[in-house]
Amino acid sequence: MRGYSLLEMSMSLVFFAALAGSAATSLLQDNHAQRALTAQVGPAMRLRSAVHRIGVDLRMAGLWGEDSNHDGVLQEREDLNGNGVLDADWSLPDGETHNVLAFNSRADLRDSDGAVIATGVYSPRIRYLLVNGRVIRERTRYDDEGNATTQWTTLAERIRSISFSRKGGVIKVRAEVDIVLGGGEIETTSLETRIWLRN
Repeated sequence: MRGYSLLEMSMSLVFFAALAGSAATSLLQDNHAQRALTAQVGPAMRLRSAVHRIGVDLRMAGLWGEDSNHDGVLQEREDLNGNGVLDADWSLPDGETHNVLAFNSRADLRDSDGAVIATGVYSPRIRYLLVNGRVIRERTRYDDEGNATTQWTTLAERIRSISFSRKGGVIKVRAEVDIVLGGGEIETTSLETRIWLRN
């Protein structure tokens, strides 16, 4: 019975080292390509998610909020959520385009324990705006004593622009995001959607 010679063992080790090196290089290239793809697609995906979130709020919004007689004055029967404020803060006149959108959305009114008190009442003001390349959702909340606090949530980053326009009961949201391609080249991608309001 004959064993392996030193030359055969050395050649086998060289062959396996080359094979392992090739596999490691391939895995590193795949990992690098995956990171590059995520860097390219990530901002666009986050923008799409932000626009979807805006659409969810707008689909529950109304042009007049609690102002059922459209006179701009709070009457007792109009204060459905009991916060002492006429929640009818619609900021987008018909036919205009703005970079900030404020409105009231219908929601369930809950007590401090989270139990639903009433359904379909208008929320305090919700605002969407672009701050330093970030799409921000700003929401005012009132506690049981009527004190207001404001919450800010970042929905997307590296956004070039966002605009809102209205024609009747249809809102158009248009946004642009910069995507960094290989070699540092930047491509701007646009996203546009239309949302129909309830009233």
